[in-house]
This record gives sequence, structure tokens and C-alpha cells, in this order.
Amino acid sequence: MRIYGQYDDGGLAISGAGQRKKNLFANISYEGETTKSNLFGGYYDQKLMGTERRFALHSSATKFPDAPDASKSFDDPDLMHQDTNGYIITLNHQKKLDEHVNWFVNAGMNQSVVRRFIYNSEFMIDENGNVMGSGAYPWSDHIYIQNQYLQTGLKGDFMTGMAKHNVAVSVDRSHRKYYKTGKNRKDLGTTGNIYTGLIFKPGLLGADESNKLKKNFNHEETDVTLNIMDKIELGKLTLVGAVARRHGDYVGKTSQIKDDNWAPTYGVSYAPTDKLSVYAAQAVARNRGSFVDLDGGNALNANEYLDAQKLKNTEFGIKAKPNENLSMSLAYFDMTQPNTLKTYSNTDPTKYWLSNNGKNRFKGVDFSIDAKLADKWNTFGGFEWLNAKQEVTTDKRFEGLPTHGSVKWSGVWGLEYKPDEDTSFTSRLSYTGTGKFVHSQTARVLDIPSHVTLDLFASHKTRINNVPVKFIAACYNVANDSHWIAQTGQPNKFMLNNPRSFMLSAEFEF
Repeated sequence: MRIYGQYDDGGLAISGAGQRKKNLFANISYEGETTKSNLFGGYYDQKLMGTERRFALHSSATKFPDAPDASKSFDDPDLMHQDTNGYIITLNHQKKLDEHVNWFVNAGMNQSVVRRFIYNSEFMIDENGNVMGSGAYPWSDHIYIQNQYLQTGLKGDFMTGMAKHNVAVSVDRSHRKYYKTGKNRKDLGTTGNIYTGLIFKPGLLGADESNKLKKNFNHEETDVTLNIMDKIELGKLTLVGAVARRHGDYVGKTSQIKDDNWAPTYGVSYAPTDKLSVYAAQAVARNRGSFVDLDGGNALNANEYLDAQKLKNTEFGIKAKPNENLSMSLAYFDMTQPNTLKTYSNTDPTKYWLSNNGKNRFKGVDFSIDAKLADKWNTFGGFEWLNAKQEVTTDKRFEGLPTHGSVKWSGVWGLEYKPDEDTSFTSRLSYTGTGKFVHSQTARVLDIPSHVTLDLFASHKTRINNVPVKFIAACYNVANDSHWIAQTGQPNKFMLNNPRSFMLSAEFEF
């Protein structure tokens, strides 16, 4: 049995911001000759103050604004907050039925309550950093969530000739209830400029009503899925096939959606030597279909249900480990992502049919390396090249443009020095290339500047009065650089990074 407790009350590197955490968790594990069980559960109570970092760009902008000082707070830390509390319980159990078959159960439930007083949405700014009003007004919010999950099944292995099969069959059921109530105060919108200062209206004090809001039903969803997987080992060749049959039942305030769909996954791996392997795989995922609203009478297929959206990912690559001091991997991927598409009527251009036939496409290359350079010196890193395009859209102006927030090049490089087995020093450089901001109203493409971030880490193991202790120190964003962070797939949205911050901790083993 392990008991975990946390109490945290203090400021953050963001000016005026702070957090409070009161968490208590327990973990109970049991392992016998034929049985393994683990029960985990606990309660959490967390509060964040002054951590607003969300922004949007006004349609008038012809260039991307410079990032403001990342150490600034862009809400009122004394008034605006997010409080979250709840509990979580999980159970994992496995029973060995015989030498080749195991029965397993995974179950869990949690409840979360969120009460917050925040901005209604992203801060709308122009290219000079002026707050344009939209979204910059306070919002009292109450969210109540309940989740339950249960999975049971069998996994085992058997032989057919020279082929070894590793098979798993399971059924899982998830259930979710979501309640949301909000109240805005558009009369208390924040004005000013993100560089020279924000102007809060006096009425903001006392406008928080989050503690008074009651539960208000938003939606309920139940999913039942049958999962079948077979991993076949045949000498140097490995084949994987899996399929999921999902039945979903979604009930909203005004609609109910039932859907059934299949989602297959399959792959192959070949290892000619123990130092080299090549692989290829394709996975299909499906999410819930959607109900078409009237939209003021403009939707011609109103009150119909659209089919579940299909996301398809194809990948192939190579992994190599020439020796004990070097390992590398190189992969190419091609993923398609559907989205909602409006097809307008030829007779009435104000009316349209809705479908899930829109498409974004992501193609790219991933490379990673892990190497021992010399005695006591290690390095790790990699890069990604991404070509992300909008291929089929409602407005033809967007076709061929980058997807929202996509970045062509990104990478990381790290260096570790271990003078002895108990001590290590690590540096990590993270590079994010120029991001593409596509304005959802004007189709104007602007560049989000690239940035490099340096993080430093150190750890040391020792003993104090025969008690094992591990000290860990870190400095994030060493250069205290301020930059924007693109939000991939989120039209018009981006965030401000966190300023330089320090961490020092000690772990005691009693």
C-alpha cells in the first residue's frame, strides 16, 4: 500500500499568478501465484489564479503581433480563477486461468466539479496588441462531469504450426454525463493593450457567480465496444490485426444520436537481424456522427444524422540499433482528417447541405536518435517535418492552404553528462519552426515566428542519516524567451508561453 499526499500553495513565474493543490491518493497492489490486482483512488482539490494565456487575432491584422512579456498576467489574479475538485477510482485485475489464458477486468469512475471565473473565450487582439473586446469579458462557469468505465476480456497465446498467436478479446463500456452552466457579463469587458497594460472595469469585483450556479444538463453518452486483436509472430515476421466494433448512444439537450461503426488496424514488421527492423501499419479511427441543426432554416438536411467521421493514418518506417551505444528510427506518415463541409444549393445560395466530406491531410517524416557519445556522455534528439494542407473545404479559398497552426519543422536535441551513477546533468534544446496562422474569415496566412527553448536539469542521489534522498533541480526556458505557441487545428487561436521558471525538489525513501 502506498499513500500519496500533496499540499501546494504559492506563486508561479507569471506575475501575480498562483496555485493551490490539496491532493490525497492511495494505491493498493496485490500479486499472487495466479492473480494480480491494483486499486487506485483519491481526491483532488486544485485552484489556479491569473493563468490566462489564450489569444485570437482580429481580421484586420496583416502581420502577426510580437509576443508580449511572458511573465505578465492577462487576467486579474485576485478575482479570476479556476477551481477543480473531485475523486477518481480505478481497478485493474488479472486472473491466470491456465498457462496460456488470462482473464482481466479494468474499471474506473470519476467525478469532477469545475467552478471558474474566466474570460468567455480567447483575448481578441489586433496586430498592435490592442484588445478588441470580443471574448474579453468575464464568464462565471460551472461544469459537473461523471464518468464510468468497465472493460473485461481474455488474452492468451497459442500455436498454429510455426506461428505464435497473441490474442486479446474484450468488451468495454464507457458512460459520461456532462452538465454545464454559464453566465457572462459583457458589460465588464476588459480593454487596453497587451504591451502597455490592460484596463479592468471596477464592476469586475463581485461579478463572480460561479459558486451560485446549479447543475444544467448538457449531454449524456454511452459507448459499448467489442475489441479483437491478434499479433502473429512467425520467425522474423510479425503481423498485427485488430478491429473494434463500436456502438454509441449520445443524448443531448435537443438531439439523440445512435451510431455503429467498425475501426480496423493492421500492420506488419520484419526484422532481418536483431539490429534492424522495418514496419508498415494502417489504423482507422471513427468518432461519433453529428446531428444537423436547422441553423435558421438554412440547412437543407436538418434533423438528419451524419455518419461517423473516419480518421485514417498510414505509417511505415525503419528502426536500427547498430550497437549498444546507438539506436535510431525513421518513419513516414500520411493521415487524413475529415471535417464538416457545406455544399450550397444552386437555386438558393443561402441554403446548404452539411456533410463530413471536408478533408485535411497531414504528411510528414519523423526521425529520432539516442546515442552514447563517450564514457559519461549521452545524447538524444530528433526532428519532424510536416506538410499539413486543407484539401477539401467549404470555402474554396482555403483549399491548398496550411492547416491552422501547423508547423513545418520542429525538433529537439539533448545532452546528458553523468559523472557517476548517482549524478546527472542534462540540457535540452527544443525548436519549433515558423507556424502558419490561417485567419478563418479572411483566409489570410500569417507567420507565427519560430522559437528555441533551452531547459536544464540536474539530479543527485545521496543519503541523509541512512535515508535515501534524490535531489532534482530544473530551469525551464533558461533564456526567458517570450513567444507565441500555435494551437494546431484551432482556427484563429494561439497561446503565450510560460516565462523562465525554476524547480527544486527532494524525494525521501523511508
